[in-house]
Amino acid sequence: MSCIAMSVGLGNVWRFPFTAYENGGGAFLIPYLIVLALIGKPLYYMEMALGQFSSLGSVQVWELAPVAKGIGYGQLISSGVVVTYYCSIMAVTVYYLVVSFSAELPWATCPRPGVYPPYAQQCFDSSSPLPRSPYGASNGSAPAWAAPSPDRRSSSELYFKYAVLDEVPDALGISRGIGSPGWALSLCLAVTWLSVWAVTCCGVRSSGKAAYFLALFPYVIMAMLLVRGVTLPGALDGILFFVRPDFGRLLDPTVWYAAVTQCFFSLGVGFGSIVMMSSYNGFNHNIHRDALIVTSMDTMTSLLAGCTIFGILGNLAHESGESVSTVVKGGSGLAFVSYPEAIAKFDVAPQAFAVLFFLMLLTLGVGSAVALMGNLTTLLGDDLFPRAPTWAVSLAACVVGCLLGLVYVTPGGQYVLTLVDYYSGTFPIFILVTAEIVVVSWVYGIDNLCLDLELMLGHRPGLYWRLTWGLVAPVTMIVILVYTVATAQRLEHNGTPFPDAAVAAGWVIAAVGLLQIPFWAAVFFAKNRKLSFSEVCRAALRPSASWRPSPSADLDVTKRWLDVRRRQMERSASGWTRVKEMTAATFNRDRGLLDA
Repeated sequence: MSCIAMSVGLGNVWRFPFTAYENGGGAFLIPYLIVLALIGKPLYYMEMALGQFSSLGSVQVWELAPVAKGIGYGQLISSGVVVTYYCSIMAVTVYYLVVSFSAELPWATCPRPGVYPPYAQQCFDSSSPLPRSPYGASNGSAPAWAAPSPDRRSSSELYFKYAVLDEVPDALGISRGIGSPGWALSLCLAVTWLSVWAVTCCGVRSSGKAAYFLALFPYVIMAMLLVRGVTLPGALDGILFFVRPDFGRLLDPTVWYAAVTQCFFSLGVGFGSIVMMSSYNGFNHNIHRDALIVTSMDTMTSLLAGCTIFGILGNLAHESGESVSTVVKGGSGLAFVSYPEAIAKFDVAPQAFAVLFFLMLLTLGVGSAVALMGNLTTLLGDDLFPRAPTWAVSLAACVVGCLLGLVYVTPGGQYVLTLVDYYSGTFPIFILVTAEIVVVSWVYGIDNLCLDLELMLGHRPGLYWRLTWGLVAPVTMIVILVYTVATAQRLEHNGTPFPDAAVAAGWVIAAVGLLQIPFWAAVFFAKNRKLSFSEVCRAALRPSASWRPSPSADLDVTKRWLDVRRRQMERSASGWTRVKEMTAATFNRDRGLLDA
Protein backbone atom coordinates (compact mmCIF):
# COMPACT_ATOMS: atom_id res chain seq x y z
CA MET A 1 0.00 0.00 0.00
CA SER A 2 2.89 2.38 0.73
CA CYS A 3 4.25 1.78 -2.77
CA ILE A 4 0.81 2.48 -4.26
CA ALA A 5 0.51 5.69 -2.21
CA MET A 6 3.97 6.72 -3.45
CA SER A 7 3.53 5.76 -7.10
CA VAL A 8 -0.13 6.74 -7.51
CA GLY A 9 0.08 10.36 -6.49
CA LEU A 10 0.69 13.88 -7.72
CA GLY A 11 2.80 12.54 -10.57
CA ASN A 12 -0.36 11.07 -12.10
CA VAL A 13 -3.08 13.58 -11.26
CA TRP A 14 -1.03 16.79 -11.34
CA ARG A 15 2.10 16.26 -13.46
CA PHE A 16 0.95 13.76 -16.10
CA PRO A 17 -1.84 15.94 -17.58
CA PHE A 18 0.27 19.07 -18.08
CA THR A 19 3.22 17.05 -19.43
CA ALA A 20 0.91 15.34 -21.92
CA TYR A 21 -0.68 18.68 -22.84
CA GLU A 22 2.68 20.39 -23.43
CA ASN A 23 3.84 17.50 -25.65
CA GLY A 24 0.82 17.22 -27.90
CA GLY A 25 -1.61 14.89 -26.12
CA GLY A 26 -1.76 11.76 -28.28
CA ALA A 27 1.77 12.48 -29.54
CA PHE A 28 2.95 11.94 -25.97
CA LEU A 29 0.73 9.01 -25.00
CA ILE A 30 2.28 6.38 -27.29
CA PRO A 31 5.90 7.09 -26.23
CA TYR A 32 4.76 7.15 -22.61
CA LEU A 33 3.15 3.70 -22.80
CA ILE A 34 6.17 2.28 -24.65
CA VAL A 35 8.59 3.73 -22.11
CA LEU A 36 6.46 2.44 -19.25
CA ALA A 37 6.63 -1.11 -20.62
CA LEU A 38 10.32 -1.14 -21.59
CA ILE A 39 11.85 1.04 -18.86
CA GLY A 40 9.40 1.95 -16.09
CA LYS A 41 8.14 -1.51 -15.10
CA PRO A 42 11.57 -3.20 -15.22
CA LEU A 43 13.19 -0.42 -13.18
CA TYR A 44 10.42 -0.54 -10.60
CA TYR A 45 10.82 -4.30 -10.20
CA MET A 46 14.61 -3.96 -10.05
CA GLU A 47 14.52 -1.33 -7.29
CA MET A 48 12.08 -3.39 -5.25
CA ALA A 49 14.37 -6.42 -5.64
CA LEU A 50 17.47 -4.54 -4.49
CA GLY A 51 15.77 -3.15 -1.39
CA GLN A 52 14.06 -6.38 -0.34
CA PHE A 53 17.11 -8.57 -0.94
CA SER A 54 19.49 -6.49 1.16
CA SER A 55 17.18 -4.67 3.61
CA LEU A 56 19.40 -1.64 3.01
CA GLY A 57 18.39 1.98 2.38
CA SER A 58 18.72 3.90 -0.86
CA VAL A 59 22.37 4.85 -0.19
CA GLN A 60 23.63 1.71 1.58
CA VAL A 61 22.20 -0.46 -1.21
CA TRP A 62 25.10 0.68 -3.40
CA GLU A 63 27.39 -1.64 -1.47
CA LEU A 64 26.65 -3.82 -4.51
CA ALA A 65 29.17 -1.61 -6.37
CA PRO A 66 30.86 0.71 -3.83
CA VAL A 67 32.24 3.10 -6.42
CA ALA A 68 28.67 4.02 -7.40
CA LYS A 69 27.48 5.11 -3.95
CA GLY A 70 27.20 8.68 -5.27
CA ILE A 71 24.14 7.58 -7.26
CA GLY A 72 22.32 6.99 -3.98
CA TYR A 73 23.34 10.36 -2.57
CA GLY A 74 22.40 12.14 -5.79
CA GLN A 75 18.95 10.56 -5.78
CA LEU A 76 18.56 11.48 -2.12
CA ILE A 77 19.32 15.14 -2.84
CA SER A 78 16.93 15.21 -5.79
CA SER A 79 14.14 13.63 -3.77
CA GLY A 80 14.69 16.22 -1.01
CA VAL A 81 14.41 19.07 -3.50
CA VAL A 82 11.39 17.57 -5.26
CA VAL A 83 9.47 17.15 -2.00
CA THR A 84 9.83 20.90 -1.32
CA TYR A 85 7.88 21.81 -4.45
CA TYR A 86 5.50 18.88 -4.06
CA CYS A 87 4.50 20.44 -0.76
CA SER A 88 4.08 23.84 -2.43
CA ILE A 89 1.57 22.23 -4.81
CA MET A 90 -0.16 20.77 -1.78
CA ALA A 91 -0.21 24.26 -0.20
CA VAL A 92 -2.22 25.50 -3.18
CA THR A 93 -4.48 22.49 -2.66
CA VAL A 94 -5.02 23.45 0.98
CA TYR A 95 -5.91 26.99 -0.15
CA TYR A 96 -8.54 25.68 -2.56
CA LEU A 97 -9.81 23.27 0.09
CA VAL A 98 -10.45 26.14 2.51
CA VAL A 99 -12.18 28.43 0.00
CA SER A 100 -14.33 25.51 -1.18
CA PHE A 101 -16.39 25.96 1.98
CA SER A 102 -17.62 29.33 0.65
CA ALA A 103 -21.30 29.84 -0.13
CA GLU A 104 -20.30 30.23 -3.80
CA LEU A 105 -17.11 28.79 -5.27
CA PRO A 106 -14.89 31.86 -5.82
CA TRP A 107 -13.51 30.63 -9.14
CA ALA A 108 -16.93 29.79 -10.59
CA THR A 109 -17.78 33.32 -11.75
CA CYS A 110 -15.91 36.34 -13.03
CA PRO A 111 -15.03 39.03 -10.47
CA ARG A 112 -16.08 42.66 -10.45
CA PRO A 113 -14.49 44.85 -13.15
CA GLY A 114 -10.95 45.92 -12.29
CA VAL A 115 -9.94 42.93 -10.19
CA TYR A 116 -8.00 41.34 -13.08
CA PRO A 117 -7.11 44.36 -15.25
CA PRO A 118 -5.46 42.50 -18.14
CA TYR A 119 -8.45 40.26 -18.78
CA ALA A 120 -11.47 41.83 -17.07
CA GLN A 121 -13.34 42.26 -20.34
CA GLN A 122 -12.34 38.79 -21.61
CA CYS A 123 -13.46 36.61 -18.71
CA PHE A 124 -16.24 34.04 -18.91
CA ASP A 125 -17.81 32.18 -16.03
CA SER A 126 -16.60 28.62 -15.43
CA SER A 127 -19.98 27.66 -13.97
CA SER A 128 -22.00 28.68 -17.03
CA PRO A 129 -22.62 26.54 -20.11
CA LEU A 130 -22.27 29.72 -22.15
CA PRO A 131 -19.72 32.51 -21.81
CA ARG A 132 -20.98 35.23 -19.50
CA SER A 133 -19.99 38.83 -19.14
CA PRO A 134 -18.57 40.02 -15.82
CA TYR A 135 -21.27 42.71 -15.93
CA GLY A 136 -24.35 40.50 -16.10
CA ALA A 137 -25.83 37.06 -16.62
CA SER A 138 -26.16 35.34 -19.93
CA ASN A 139 -29.63 35.26 -21.42
CA GLY A 140 -29.02 31.93 -23.12
CA SER A 141 -27.40 33.24 -26.31
CA ALA A 142 -23.85 34.32 -26.93
CA PRO A 143 -23.73 38.15 -27.17
CA ALA A 144 -21.33 40.17 -29.27
CA TRP A 145 -18.67 40.49 -26.58
CA ALA A 146 -18.57 36.66 -26.29
CA ALA A 147 -17.20 36.16 -29.81
CA PRO A 148 -14.24 33.74 -29.89
CA SER A 149 -10.99 35.50 -28.99
CA PRO A 150 -7.51 34.16 -28.12
CA ASP A 151 -7.49 36.47 -25.08
CA ARG A 152 -10.65 35.08 -23.48
CA ARG A 153 -9.99 33.11 -20.32
CA SER A 154 -12.21 31.23 -17.92
CA SER A 155 -12.77 32.53 -14.42
CA SER A 156 -11.08 29.43 -12.96
CA GLU A 157 -7.84 30.16 -14.85
CA LEU A 158 -7.82 33.83 -13.83
CA TYR A 159 -8.62 32.97 -10.23
CA PHE A 160 -5.67 30.58 -10.04
CA LYS A 161 -3.21 32.99 -11.63
CA TYR A 162 -4.19 36.25 -9.96
CA ALA A 163 -6.17 35.47 -6.80
CA VAL A 164 -4.26 32.41 -5.58
CA LEU A 165 -0.73 32.89 -6.93
CA ASP A 166 -0.68 36.65 -7.52
CA GLU A 167 1.46 35.60 -10.45
CA VAL A 168 4.08 37.69 -12.20
CA PRO A 169 2.86 38.69 -15.70
CA ASP A 170 4.31 36.44 -18.41
CA ALA A 171 5.78 39.40 -20.27
CA LEU A 172 7.96 40.33 -17.29
CA GLY A 173 9.05 36.83 -16.30
CA ILE A 174 11.32 36.94 -13.25
CA SER A 175 13.62 39.65 -14.56
CA ARG A 176 12.42 41.91 -11.72
CA GLY A 177 12.66 39.21 -9.04
CA ILE A 178 10.21 36.71 -7.66
CA GLY A 179 8.63 38.89 -4.96
CA SER A 180 7.77 38.03 -1.37
CA PRO A 181 5.80 35.00 -0.13
CA GLY A 182 2.06 35.57 0.26
CA TRP A 183 0.84 35.11 3.81
CA ALA A 184 -2.12 32.91 2.85
CA LEU A 185 -0.09 30.41 0.83
CA SER A 186 2.70 30.51 3.43
CA LEU A 187 0.20 29.47 6.10
CA CYS A 188 -1.13 26.72 3.82
CA LEU A 189 2.45 25.56 3.24
CA ALA A 190 2.98 25.27 7.00
CA VAL A 191 -0.22 23.21 7.31
CA THR A 192 1.00 20.94 4.52
CA TRP A 193 4.35 20.26 6.17
CA LEU A 194 2.60 19.70 9.49
CA SER A 195 0.51 17.00 7.79
CA VAL A 196 3.62 15.35 6.37
CA TRP A 197 5.31 15.41 9.77
CA ALA A 198 2.21 13.93 11.44
CA VAL A 199 2.48 10.87 9.19
CA THR A 200 6.29 10.47 9.29
CA CYS A 201 6.96 11.35 12.94
CA CYS A 202 6.79 7.73 14.09
CA GLY A 203 8.92 6.34 11.27
CA VAL A 204 8.43 4.65 7.91
CA ARG A 205 6.69 1.57 9.29
CA SER A 206 3.94 3.63 10.91
CA SER A 207 3.31 5.57 7.70
CA GLY A 208 2.31 2.29 6.06
CA LYS A 209 -0.84 2.25 8.22
CA ALA A 210 -1.94 5.55 6.69
CA ALA A 211 -1.18 4.24 3.20
CA TYR A 212 -4.45 2.27 3.03
CA PHE A 213 -6.43 5.51 3.07
CA LEU A 214 -3.83 7.50 1.09
CA ALA A 215 -3.89 4.95 -1.74
CA LEU A 216 -7.57 4.03 -2.12
CA PHE A 217 -9.65 7.13 -1.35
CA PRO A 218 -8.55 9.10 -4.47
CA TYR A 219 -10.09 6.61 -6.90
CA VAL A 220 -13.59 7.29 -5.66
CA ILE A 221 -13.26 11.03 -6.32
CA MET A 222 -11.47 10.59 -9.65
CA ALA A 223 -14.26 8.35 -10.89
CA MET A 224 -16.89 10.99 -10.09
CA LEU A 225 -14.89 13.72 -11.82
CA LEU A 226 -14.36 11.52 -14.85
CA VAL A 227 -18.09 10.95 -15.23
CA ARG A 228 -18.75 14.67 -15.00
CA GLY A 229 -15.86 15.61 -17.28
CA VAL A 230 -16.74 13.30 -20.16
CA THR A 231 -20.41 14.38 -20.16
CA LEU A 232 -19.60 18.07 -20.77
CA PRO A 233 -20.24 19.58 -24.24
CA GLY A 234 -17.10 19.30 -26.36
CA ALA A 235 -15.44 16.78 -24.01
CA LEU A 236 -15.07 14.24 -26.81
CA ASP A 237 -12.84 16.61 -28.79
CA GLY A 238 -10.51 16.94 -25.83
CA ILE A 239 -10.35 13.19 -25.22
CA LEU A 240 -9.64 12.55 -28.91
CA PHE A 241 -6.80 15.10 -28.69
CA PHE A 242 -5.43 13.02 -25.80
CA VAL A 243 -5.71 9.57 -27.40
CA ARG A 244 -5.30 10.30 -31.14
CA PRO A 245 -1.71 9.39 -32.04
CA ASP A 246 0.56 11.75 -33.95
CA PHE A 247 3.06 9.41 -35.58
CA GLY A 248 4.98 12.35 -37.02
CA ARG A 249 6.24 13.28 -33.55
CA LEU A 250 7.48 9.81 -32.62
CA LEU A 251 10.94 10.85 -33.87
CA ASP A 252 10.95 13.98 -31.70
CA PRO A 253 13.49 13.34 -28.91
CA THR A 254 11.88 15.89 -26.59
CA VAL A 255 8.68 13.84 -26.50
CA TRP A 256 10.57 10.68 -25.56
CA TYR A 257 12.57 12.57 -22.96
CA ALA A 258 9.35 13.92 -21.45
CA ALA A 259 7.84 10.41 -21.52
CA VAL A 260 10.80 8.91 -19.64
CA THR A 261 10.92 11.61 -16.97
CA GLN A 262 7.15 11.48 -16.50
CA CYS A 263 7.42 7.71 -16.12
CA PHE A 264 9.95 8.22 -13.32
CA PHE A 265 7.70 10.75 -11.59
CA SER A 266 4.59 8.62 -11.93
CA LEU A 267 6.20 5.46 -10.57
CA GLY A 268 8.62 7.13 -8.17
CA VAL A 269 11.55 5.38 -9.87
CA GLY A 270 14.99 6.92 -9.38
CA PHE A 271 14.30 8.77 -6.13
CA GLY A 272 15.37 5.98 -3.75
CA SER A 273 11.96 5.72 -2.10
CA ILE A 274 11.05 2.36 -3.64
CA VAL A 275 14.34 0.83 -2.47
CA MET A 276 13.78 2.25 1.01
CA MET A 277 10.18 1.03 1.36
CA SER A 278 10.84 -2.44 -0.06
CA SER A 279 13.73 -2.86 2.40
CA TYR A 280 11.07 -3.34 5.10
CA ASN A 281 9.56 -6.36 3.30
CA GLY A 282 10.14 -9.92 4.38
CA PHE A 283 12.82 -11.70 2.36
CA ASN A 284 10.37 -13.93 0.50
CA HIS A 285 7.66 -11.35 -0.12
CA ASN A 286 6.20 -11.61 -3.64
CA ILE A 287 7.52 -8.38 -5.15
CA HIS A 288 6.93 -9.69 -8.67
CA ARG A 289 3.20 -9.55 -8.02
CA ASP A 290 3.50 -6.18 -6.28
CA ALA A 291 5.48 -4.65 -9.15
CA LEU A 292 2.87 -5.73 -11.70
CA ILE A 293 -0.04 -4.47 -9.58
CA VAL A 294 1.47 -1.09 -8.69
CA THR A 295 2.71 -0.27 -12.18
CA SER A 296 -0.64 -1.28 -13.70
CA MET A 297 -2.56 0.86 -11.21
CA ASP A 298 -0.19 3.73 -11.92
CA THR A 299 -0.87 3.51 -15.65
CA MET A 300 -4.62 3.27 -15.08
CA THR A 301 -4.55 6.33 -12.83
CA SER A 302 -2.58 8.39 -15.36
CA LEU A 303 -5.04 7.48 -18.13
CA LEU A 304 -7.97 8.22 -15.81
CA ALA A 305 -6.56 11.65 -14.97
CA GLY A 306 -5.71 12.29 -18.62
CA CYS A 307 -9.23 11.54 -19.85
CA THR A 308 -10.69 13.74 -17.11
CA ILE A 309 -8.39 16.69 -17.78
CA PHE A 310 -8.64 16.56 -21.56
CA GLY A 311 -12.40 16.14 -21.42
CA ILE A 312 -12.53 19.38 -19.44
CA LEU A 313 -10.13 21.07 -21.87
CA GLY A 314 -12.40 20.00 -24.71
CA ASN A 315 -15.30 21.70 -22.94
CA LEU A 316 -13.22 24.88 -22.44
CA ALA A 317 -12.34 24.86 -26.13
CA HIS A 318 -16.02 24.41 -26.98
CA GLU A 319 -17.01 27.41 -24.88
CA SER A 320 -14.15 29.73 -25.84
CA GLY A 321 -14.06 28.95 -29.55
CA GLU A 322 -10.39 27.96 -29.50
CA SER A 323 -8.66 24.69 -30.27
CA VAL A 324 -7.84 22.24 -27.49
CA SER A 325 -4.11 22.74 -28.03
CA THR A 326 -4.31 26.48 -27.22
CA VAL A 327 -7.31 26.83 -24.92
CA VAL A 328 -5.13 27.23 -21.80
CA LYS A 329 -1.46 27.73 -21.20
CA GLY A 330 0.36 24.61 -20.12
CA GLY A 331 2.51 24.34 -17.07
CA SER A 332 2.28 23.10 -13.53
CA GLY A 333 -0.97 24.97 -12.88
CA LEU A 334 -3.03 23.13 -15.50
CA ALA A 335 -4.66 20.85 -12.94
CA PHE A 336 -5.74 23.87 -10.86
CA VAL A 337 -7.51 25.29 -13.89
CA SER A 338 -9.14 22.19 -15.38
CA TYR A 339 -10.33 20.32 -12.30
CA PRO A 340 -11.96 23.40 -10.67
CA GLU A 341 -13.49 24.16 -14.07
CA ALA A 342 -15.30 20.81 -14.01
CA ILE A 343 -16.31 21.15 -10.37
CA ALA A 344 -17.85 24.58 -11.04
CA LYS A 345 -20.16 22.94 -13.59
CA PHE A 346 -21.70 20.49 -11.12
CA ASP A 347 -25.40 21.28 -10.85
CA VAL A 348 -25.81 19.87 -7.35
CA ALA A 349 -23.62 20.80 -4.36
CA PRO A 350 -20.46 21.87 -6.22
CA GLN A 351 -18.96 22.93 -2.87
CA ALA A 352 -19.21 19.36 -1.56
CA PHE A 353 -17.47 17.96 -4.65
CA ALA A 354 -14.81 20.69 -4.39
CA VAL A 355 -14.09 19.77 -0.78
CA LEU A 356 -13.86 16.07 -1.64
CA PHE A 357 -11.65 16.67 -4.67
CA PHE A 358 -9.11 18.90 -2.96
CA LEU A 359 -9.08 16.59 0.03
CA MET A 360 -8.26 13.83 -2.44
CA LEU A 361 -5.48 15.88 -4.06
CA LEU A 362 -4.07 16.63 -0.62
CA THR A 363 -4.22 12.92 0.19
CA LEU A 364 -2.29 12.07 -2.98
CA GLY A 365 0.29 14.72 -2.21
CA VAL A 366 0.79 13.52 1.34
CA GLY A 367 1.27 9.95 0.08
CA SER A 368 3.98 11.04 -2.36
CA ALA A 369 5.65 13.45 0.06
CA VAL A 370 5.72 10.92 2.91
CA ALA A 371 7.61 8.43 0.73
CA LEU A 372 10.14 11.04 -0.39
CA MET A 373 10.58 12.36 3.15
CA GLY A 374 10.84 8.83 4.53
CA ASN A 375 13.81 8.24 2.26
CA LEU A 376 15.54 11.33 3.66
CA THR A 377 14.67 10.85 7.33
CA THR A 378 15.71 7.18 7.21
CA LEU A 379 19.23 8.20 6.20
CA LEU A 380 19.37 11.05 8.71
CA GLY A 381 18.09 8.91 11.56
CA ASP A 382 20.07 5.73 10.82
CA ASP A 383 23.43 7.19 9.75
CA LEU A 384 23.83 10.78 10.92
CA PHE A 385 21.73 11.06 14.09
CA PRO A 386 21.16 7.50 15.34
CA ARG A 387 20.51 8.63 18.92
CA ALA A 388 17.97 11.30 18.03
CA PRO A 389 14.28 10.33 18.34
CA THR A 390 12.51 9.73 15.04
CA TRP A 391 9.97 12.50 15.60
CA ALA A 392 12.74 15.07 16.17
CA VAL A 393 14.63 14.09 13.01
CA SER A 394 11.40 14.25 11.01
CA LEU A 395 10.43 17.60 12.55
CA ALA A 396 13.81 19.16 11.74
CA ALA A 397 13.63 17.94 8.14
CA CYS A 398 10.07 19.26 7.75
CA VAL A 399 10.97 22.69 9.18
CA VAL A 400 13.88 23.03 6.75
CA GLY A 401 11.67 21.88 3.89
CA CYS A 402 8.99 24.40 4.81
CA LEU A 403 11.48 27.27 4.88
CA LEU A 404 12.90 26.26 1.49
CA GLY A 405 9.38 25.93 0.11
CA LEU A 406 8.57 29.59 0.76
CA VAL A 407 10.27 30.47 -2.52
CA TYR A 408 7.47 28.66 -4.40
CA VAL A 409 4.65 30.69 -2.82
CA THR A 410 5.94 34.02 -4.14
CA PRO A 411 4.47 35.78 -7.20
CA GLY A 412 7.30 34.28 -9.27
CA GLY A 413 7.03 30.90 -7.58
CA GLN A 414 5.78 29.08 -10.66
CA TYR A 415 8.89 30.17 -12.53
CA VAL A 416 11.06 28.83 -9.73
CA LEU A 417 9.07 25.59 -9.68
CA THR A 418 9.62 25.09 -13.42
CA LEU A 419 13.34 25.81 -13.00
CA VAL A 420 13.80 23.45 -10.04
CA ASP A 421 11.63 20.76 -11.62
CA TYR A 422 13.92 20.63 -14.65
CA TYR A 423 17.32 21.08 -13.00
CA SER A 424 16.70 18.85 -9.98
CA GLY A 425 13.68 16.65 -10.57
CA THR A 426 14.02 15.90 -14.29
CA PHE A 427 17.45 16.23 -15.92
CA PRO A 428 19.59 14.98 -12.98
CA ILE A 429 17.17 12.12 -12.27
CA PHE A 430 17.41 11.04 -15.90
CA ILE A 431 21.22 10.86 -15.64
CA LEU A 432 21.16 9.19 -12.22
CA VAL A 433 18.68 6.53 -13.34
CA THR A 434 20.76 5.89 -16.47
CA ALA A 435 23.79 5.37 -14.24
CA GLU A 436 21.72 3.16 -11.93
CA ILE A 437 20.52 0.77 -14.62
CA VAL A 438 24.00 0.59 -16.19
CA VAL A 439 25.71 -0.21 -12.87
CA VAL A 440 23.14 -2.78 -11.74
CA SER A 441 22.81 -4.50 -15.14
CA TRP A 442 26.35 -4.32 -16.48
CA VAL A 443 28.57 -4.01 -13.39
CA TYR A 444 26.72 -5.96 -10.70
CA GLY A 445 25.38 -8.13 -13.49
CA ILE A 446 22.10 -9.60 -14.67
CA ASP A 447 23.30 -13.00 -13.46
CA ASN A 448 23.67 -11.75 -9.90
CA LEU A 449 20.36 -9.87 -9.97
CA CYS A 450 18.59 -13.00 -11.21
CA LEU A 451 20.31 -15.03 -8.49
CA ASP A 452 19.03 -12.64 -5.84
CA LEU A 453 15.48 -12.84 -7.17
CA GLU A 454 15.66 -16.62 -7.47
CA LEU A 455 16.63 -16.89 -3.81
CA MET A 456 13.76 -14.60 -2.74
CA LEU A 457 10.95 -15.86 -4.96
CA GLY A 458 11.98 -19.41 -5.78
CA HIS A 459 11.93 -18.89 -9.55
CA ARG A 460 14.00 -17.14 -12.14
CA PRO A 461 12.82 -13.87 -13.76
CA GLY A 462 11.30 -14.30 -17.21
CA LEU A 463 12.90 -13.32 -20.50
CA TYR A 464 11.00 -10.01 -20.62
CA TRP A 465 12.59 -8.84 -17.37
CA ARG A 466 16.08 -10.09 -18.20
CA LEU A 467 16.05 -8.61 -21.69
CA THR A 468 14.80 -5.18 -20.60
CA TRP A 469 17.26 -5.04 -17.68
CA GLY A 470 20.27 -6.23 -19.64
CA LEU A 471 19.77 -4.54 -23.00
CA VAL A 472 16.65 -2.56 -23.82
CA ALA A 473 16.43 -0.21 -20.80
CA PRO A 474 20.11 0.83 -20.52
CA VAL A 475 20.63 1.26 -24.26
CA THR A 476 17.39 3.22 -24.69
CA MET A 477 18.21 5.47 -21.75
CA ILE A 478 21.69 6.23 -23.07
CA VAL A 479 20.44 6.98 -26.59
CA ILE A 480 17.65 9.31 -25.40
CA LEU A 481 20.01 11.08 -22.97
CA VAL A 482 22.71 11.72 -25.59
CA TYR A 483 20.19 12.90 -28.20
CA THR A 484 18.41 15.15 -25.71
CA VAL A 485 21.63 16.80 -24.53
CA ALA A 486 22.73 17.34 -28.13
CA THR A 487 19.45 19.05 -29.08
CA ALA A 488 18.74 20.86 -25.78
CA GLN A 489 17.29 24.37 -25.88
CA ARG A 490 16.95 27.11 -23.29
CA LEU A 491 14.31 26.38 -20.67
CA GLU A 492 11.08 28.41 -20.89
CA HIS A 493 8.04 29.05 -18.72
CA ASN A 494 4.80 29.81 -20.61
CA GLY A 495 6.89 30.76 -23.64
CA THR A 496 9.17 33.15 -21.71
CA PRO A 497 12.86 32.10 -21.71
CA PHE A 498 14.64 32.11 -18.37
CA PRO A 499 17.32 34.79 -17.93
CA ASP A 500 20.99 33.80 -17.83
CA ALA A 501 21.20 34.15 -14.04
CA ALA A 502 18.30 31.74 -13.54
CA VAL A 503 19.81 29.19 -15.94
CA ALA A 504 23.15 29.46 -14.12
CA ALA A 505 21.38 28.89 -10.79
CA GLY A 506 19.65 25.87 -12.31
CA TRP A 507 22.95 24.31 -13.37
CA VAL A 508 24.30 24.84 -9.86
CA ILE A 509 21.29 22.95 -8.47
CA ALA A 510 21.84 20.15 -10.99
CA ALA A 511 25.56 19.97 -10.21
CA VAL A 512 24.94 19.47 -6.49
CA GLY A 513 23.21 16.16 -7.24
CA LEU A 514 25.26 14.98 -10.22
CA LEU A 515 28.68 15.66 -8.71
CA GLN A 516 27.90 13.20 -5.96
CA ILE A 517 28.89 10.40 -8.35
CA PRO A 518 32.53 11.45 -8.93
CA PHE A 519 32.87 12.76 -5.37
CA TRP A 520 31.98 9.49 -3.65
CA ALA A 521 34.00 7.53 -6.21
CA ALA A 522 37.01 9.67 -5.28
CA VAL A 523 36.30 9.08 -1.58
CA PHE A 524 36.31 5.31 -2.18
CA PHE A 525 39.64 5.41 -4.02
CA ALA A 526 41.11 7.65 -1.32
CA LYS A 527 40.08 5.23 1.45
CA ASN A 528 41.67 2.31 -0.43
CA ARG A 529 44.80 4.09 -1.65
CA LYS A 530 47.07 1.46 -0.05
CA LEU A 531 45.84 -1.14 -2.52
CA SER A 532 47.32 -1.49 -5.97
CA PHE A 533 45.41 0.12 -8.85
CA SER A 534 44.11 -3.19 -10.16
CA GLU A 535 43.02 -4.28 -6.68
CA VAL A 536 41.18 -1.05 -5.91
CA CYS A 537 39.42 -1.19 -9.28
CA ARG A 538 38.21 -4.73 -8.59
CA ALA A 539 37.07 -3.73 -5.11
CA ALA A 540 35.24 -0.71 -6.52
CA LEU A 541 33.20 -2.78 -8.96
CA ARG A 542 32.52 -5.82 -6.79
CA PRO A 543 29.97 -6.07 -3.97
CA SER A 544 31.43 -5.27 -0.57
CA ALA A 545 31.21 -7.54 2.46
CA SER A 546 28.09 -5.63 3.55
CA TRP A 547 26.19 -6.75 0.46
CA ARG A 548 24.43 -9.99 1.36
CA PRO A 549 20.91 -11.33 1.82
CA SER A 550 18.67 -9.62 4.34
CA PRO A 551 18.93 -10.68 8.00
CA SER A 552 15.35 -11.94 7.61
CA ALA A 553 16.50 -14.58 5.09
CA ASP A 554 16.86 -18.21 6.13
CA LEU A 555 20.35 -19.25 7.12
CA ASP A 556 20.42 -21.91 4.38
CA VAL A 557 19.57 -19.29 1.77
CA THR A 558 22.40 -17.06 2.94
CA LYS A 559 24.84 -19.98 2.85
CA ARG A 560 23.81 -20.89 -0.72
CA TRP A 561 24.21 -17.29 -1.83
CA LEU A 562 27.63 -16.98 -0.20
CA ASP A 563 28.72 -20.23 -1.85
CA VAL A 564 27.74 -18.97 -5.30
CA ARG A 565 29.52 -15.67 -4.68
CA ARG A 566 32.64 -17.49 -3.47
CA ARG A 567 32.78 -19.56 -6.64
CA GLN A 568 32.39 -16.41 -8.73
CA MET A 569 35.25 -14.73 -6.88
CA GLU A 570 37.51 -17.78 -7.32
CA ARG A 571 37.01 -17.77 -11.07
CA SER A 572 38.25 -14.14 -11.28
CA ALA A 573 36.54 -13.86 -14.62
CA SER A 574 37.93 -11.49 -17.25
CA GLY A 575 35.81 -8.72 -18.70
CA TRP A 576 34.98 -10.74 -21.82
CA THR A 577 34.06 -13.77 -19.72
CA ARG A 578 31.73 -11.64 -17.58
CA VAL A 579 30.02 -10.38 -20.74
CA LYS A 580 29.44 -13.97 -21.87
CA GLU A 581 28.12 -14.94 -18.43
CA MET A 582 25.65 -12.04 -18.33
CA THR A 583 24.55 -12.76 -21.91
CA ALA A 584 23.87 -16.36 -20.94
CA ALA A 585 21.99 -15.21 -17.84
CA THR A 586 19.82 -12.96 -20.03
CA PHE A 587 18.83 -15.46 -22.71
CA ASN A 588 19.09 -18.89 -21.06
CA ARG A 589 15.60 -19.88 -19.92
CA ASP A 590 16.27 -23.54 -19.21
CA ARG A 591 17.97 -23.48 -15.82
CA GLY A 592 18.30 -21.36 -12.73
CA LEU A 593 21.56 -19.90 -11.54
CA LEU A 594 21.51 -22.02 -8.41
CA ASP A 595 21.79 -25.10 -10.63
CA ALA A 596 25.19 -23.97 -11.90
